[in-house]
Amino acid sequence: MIGDGFLRQQLKRLENCAQRDDGRLTVNTELIVLGIIGLVLFILAIVILNFGLVWVKAYVSGVPVAFIELIALQLRMIPVRTIVDARITLIKSGFNVSVDDLSTHHLAGGDVIMVTAGLLKAKEKNSDLSFNQACALDLQDKGILKKED
Repeated sequence: MIGDGFLRQQLKRLENCAQRDDGRLTVNTELIVLGIIGLVLFILAIVILNFGLVWVKAYVSGVPVAFIELIALQLRMIPVRTIVDARITLIKSGFNVSVDDLSTHHLAGGDVIMVTAGLLKAKEKNSDLSFNQACALDLQDKGILKKED
């Protein structure tokens, strides 16, 4: 059994805590709030450091990419820099291609870099090749799409 003195000691301790709490945050809750804020800032700093340079590169190139798109690419395990570099190259060359178009082609098993190079060569030769046609040709070469007769 627990001694009577131990219970009185614990009750006295609780009374002291209740008397000290006057509606303000106590030291422990202040530390918890500061810890949560620090954790959020730490996570935010990691995200900014991870995607900041790519985002700035796209913005300075005149091909802005939303920060949330960069995070979505990373979550889908798509190479962020490859997609952004390909988009910058294609937009600067006159092709209107979105991040979703490039990421969809990558997820289908295509090679975004090869499609970009193919579109640039087709443009040099004044050939009328669209992004979708280039993607289809790339996937056919890999055997992913059946060749149409």
